Amino acid sequence: MEHKIPAITECPPVPRKPTATRAIPMKRRISKVPRRLQFEEFEVLIPPKILASLLSRLRKPSRDGRK
Repeated sequence: MEHKIPAITECPPVPRKPTATRAIPMKRRISKVPRRLQFEEFEVLIPPKILASLLSRLRKPSRDGRK
């Protein structure tokens, strides 16, 4: 009787788990360019007393470039 199936000399590679494609949430798909908050919008969101306190704490950059 003649063999019809050839003898395999090497084992096949290990089966790999298929990589899943990540679903991007709709919120991230819509806004591709990050939007910067304008100062006028920032003023509306924060009460005036707290805003004045925050602005007084901000350090102004020095003119010679040092911190």
